[in-house]
Amino acid sequence: MIFVKNPEIVVQKNEAGFILLDMDSGQFYSLYDVSSYIWECIEQALSQEEIVKKMVVEYEMSEKQAFEDVEKFLNELHAEKIIKKKSHKKG
Repeated sequence: MIFVKNPEIVVQKNEAGFILLDMDSGQFYSLYDVSSYIWECIEQALSQEEIVKKMVVEYEMSEKQAFEDVEKFLNELHAEKIIKKKSHKKG
């Protein structure tokens, strides 16, 4: 499963991370550190499994912890309609 950005979300990268603006609701979101890293993976159209593997290497964490963290964050973004699920990569 991969996730893509909702087209109604405007993204601005800054020194600290990312600022997301939901144009429908006017809601702002700030992403820093790990959440910012995961967002970059989403922008690269990486699958959840690929993001977990990258997190294990980048942050020297267990695969179990990386899976839990990534799944929780992706579920939160999906619940807020910031990202949408896609079943397959384009290719």
